[in-house]
Amino acid sequence: YVGSLSSDVFYHALQVTLKSIFDRPFGWGFQGYELAFHDYNERNNYHRRELGVYNSMDASNTFFKIITEFGIISFFLYSAIFFILVSNKISIENKVFLVPFIVTQSIRGAGYFNAAFILILFLLLVIQFKKSKTSK
Repeated sequence: YVGSLSSDVFYHALQVTLKSIFDRPFGWGFQGYELAFHDYNERNNYHRRELGVYNSMDASNTFFKIITEFGIISFFLYSAIFFILVSNKISIENKVFLVPFIVTQSIRGAGYFNAAFILILFLLLVIQFKKSKTSK
C-alpha cells in the first residue's frame, strides 16, 4: 500500500460515504454510520485488515458522517451554511468567530456532538433567520 494509516482511514470513510449515497440516498439514519461502515466492510475486502475497526462510529470527519447518515438531505444543511456565509444578515465578526468551528469540525471532527458543533450551527441558524426588529 501507499500512504499512512491515517490517510487510509480517511479514504476508507470516503468510500463508505460514496457507496452509501448510491445505495441509500436518504442515508442510514441518525447515528447510522456504524451500520454503513460494517455493511460496506462486509461487501469489500481490504488490503489493510485493521480498517475494520478504526473510526467505525464517527467516520474520519463530521462531513462524511452527516452525508452517510442523512444522505441528500445533508446537502440542505451545507447549503444553509454556505447561504449564511454569503449573507449580509450576520456580521463579519460573528462569521469569523463561528464559521471556523463548523468548517474545522466538518473537516476533521468526530461527530456532531463534539466541540459544540450543534450549538454553533444552531447559533448561526438562529442569528440568520431571526426577524430583525423594525421601529415604526
